Amino acid sequence: MSRRRVLVVLAASVGVLVFVRLRGQLEPWVAFHRWMRDLGVPKDVRQLDSTLLMLGAAVGAALALGARGARGVAEALGLRGSFGRAARFAAIAALPMLVAGAIVGDGLTASWALIPGVLVAPFVEEVFFRGCLVALPARTGGLAFWPVAFVAGALFGASHAPWTGALDWTSLPTFLVTGAGGVWFAWLLRISGWSLWVPLCMQAAMNLAWMAFGVSADAVGGLGANLGRAGTIALAIVLARVTLEPEQPPEPTSTPT
Repeated sequence: MSRRRVLVVLAASVGVLVFVRLRGQLEPWVAFHRWMRDLGVPKDVRQLDSTLLMLGAAVGAALALGARGARGVAEALGLRGSFGRAARFAAIAALPMLVAGAIVGDGLTASWALIPGVLVAPFVEEVFFRGCLVALPARTGGLAFWPVAFVAGALFGASHAPWTGALDWTSLPTFLVTGAGGVWFAWLLRISGWSLWVPLCMQAAMNLAWMAFGVSADAVGGLGANLGRAGTIALAIVLARVTLEPEQPPEPTSTPT
């Protein structure tokens, strides 16, 4: 696989991310949304644009790097392996966060409002940030894993901070916490044999523990919440070393050109 081709595909994917973050400041896109609103398109449907753009970018990147058909795209992005095993892994690893949330949170809240943060966001973010920005360049494109993981982690952190014309240092803790989490999710992806289900289920379980108990309004949290998060990360690392597949060097998933 040509390094230049991989880098061009990555640049295009990052360009989609930039567009997604800045689209609210682009008058033509805002006008397009007003037009859909005037046609009676529900707000929930109109707000699917970021989800569709990011998933579309991931699928397009996989196809551009040699994936063939729906099954090939899913394989290239890491949607392989056992979902059940990943769900069991995440359920056990998330226990410290669940206990901490029950102790320091505002009480258990179960509502449909949790679905976007617990199910939709983890799927979209893992497919894009770990599948498209890590699995494709490292496993398919042959790029070095750790540089790719850190760049993708930085972009993941940046996606959780506001993008404005003024530099807001109050967002730095959120950027650092989510950026480090992005690198850790990439490690989980690799050590699980490039199965995206593991970091996806792990992020979903951690989001559930954080949101269902109302632990914090942002990703930073307080002392008790972070002790629970540290316990979950430590337990997940131990479980990953014991139960998941050992780390393997990236293997091409398409015929080199």
